[in-house]
Amino acid sequence: RLEAMRFAANRLVDGPIFGSGLGSYQILLSNSYADELLRWNTDNLHTEIGNSIVIGGVFGLLLFLMVFVSPIAFVFKAKLGPPLKFLTFSILAVFAVSAIFNSTFKDFGEKNVIMVILPYLFLTLIKSARSVPPSEG
Repeated sequence: RLEAMRFAANRLVDGPIFGSGLGSYQILLSNSYADELLRWNTDNLHTEIGNSIVIGGVFGLLLFLMVFVSPIAFVFKAKLGPPLKFLTFSILAVFAVSAIFNSTFKDFGEKNVIMVILPYLFLTLIKSARSVPPSEG
C-alpha cells in the first residue's frame, strides 16, 4: 500500500489538477508497470485515496475528502448531541481506514455497505438537525 501511495503522490505531481481521468486509468497503470514506475502489474492500486489522486488529481482528492469534511462540518454546525457525533466519527473513521488500505468504491463488498451506511448517516444527521430548535442569539 505504501508503494501505491508513493505512485499516487508522483502522479499528483505529473497531473496535478484533473489527474489521468477514469478512462485512461487501466492504461496508465499498465504503462507505468512497463516503464518501471510501478512495481507490480495491477488494475487497481488498492487504496481509494491513491485511486482518487491518480484518476482525479487535486480535484478528485478534494471531492473525495468532502465525503469526510461535509458530515463533520454539519455535526458541528447543527450542534448535535454526543451520540450523533460518535456515530458520525465512527462511520467516517472506518471509512477513512478502509480508504487508505483498500479501494472502497472499486471492490465489490465494501462499496455496497458504504452506499447504504453513508446515505443513512446523512439522513440521520439531517433528521436530527431538523428536530433541534434554532439557537437564540
